[in-house]
Amino acid sequence: MPATIPAIVFIGGGPRTAGVLERIAANRPDVFAGPLQIHVVEPHVPGSGRIWRYHQDPGLLLNSMAADITMFTDGSVDCEGPAAPGPGLAQWAAGVLDASIIDVPDFPQQLWDQLRTLDGTTFPTRQLQSQYLEWFFRRAAKSLGRSVTVHRTTAVGITAGPDGGHEVEPANGRTLHADIVVTALGHTDSQPDAVSAGYSDFAARHGGYHAAPSYTTDVDYSPVAAGQDVIVSGMGLGFVDLLVLLIEGAAAGLRRRTTAGCATFRPDGSHGCGPAPGAACRTTRRFPQPCGARLRGRRGSLRPRRWNPCCSSTANWTSTSTYGR
Repeated sequence: MPATIPAIVFIGGGPRTAGVLERIAANRPDVFAGPLQIHVVEPHVPGSGRIWRYHQDPGLLLNSMAADITMFTDGSVDCEGPAAPGPGLAQWAAGVLDASIIDVPDFPQQLWDQLRTLDGTTFPTRQLQSQYLEWFFRRAAKSLGRSVTVHRTTAVGITAGPDGGHEVEPANGRTLHADIVVTALGHTDSQPDAVSAGYSDFAARHGGYHAAPSYTTDVDYSPVAAGQDVIVSGMGLGFVDLLVLLIEGAAAGLRRRTTAGCATFRPDGSHGCGPAPGAACRTTRRFPQPCGARLRGRRGSLRPRRWNPCCSSTANWTSTSTYGR
């Protein structure tokens, strides 16, 4: 280690960085007891970051049940240093409700409603998950004393330093020296490949619209008009998100109105029924199937809450197997 205080710069401050901070704190007494500088460069709220941020559609859910979600380690985890057990999402929610966990912000009413109805088999909203992740980050940072500084900006460059370290250039102009740089970028965007560029060109020539691959909630869906046919390539988690965002209309700022028993989406009275999506998938597995899921439904019949009878005839699902091709 250099004679000066060692510095670590994290580029990205989502769950991966929070997990590493927790491991640094757990191992620090046995590895390095001296002063330490830790910088976290993250434009969004640290802990949740961009992907798990609070400000996204409340209809978007996790694909894991609350009982299976935790940021903590226990005896089942093969890791360096001591395990540090703590509450998973379900236990955290219960602790917030009974006030055994009080270091949380003043939640809006819809989050309190979610906390009260959450159990181990609930698929939580990403908004609720964001609060758990941000709480965990604050807890991990606090366990490191005053070592952690968060910079609410983006990193635009990394260069070699004169002493063998690194220089990280944030967008706000202040250069950060680092002995170690950790790139914890999570889900990153990509430049369109030739196939995607071809789709965009075809759509433009025919008066259509093509959305290049991206994180679903960050796509602009305003060009998608009511009643249009929408083709989706793939039927994974992004497809499920897309159904929520398009059919419920939240991402485009549409408000629901019920007319003669049929839900329509009208920002200004000009919309009819919502888009009619169709999906193409290259696998025989239609929907994501988490390994070891223990989902159990209630006995008896369940009435769908968000299915339009007037539009059911247009939802023609066809499975074409391409296995082995």
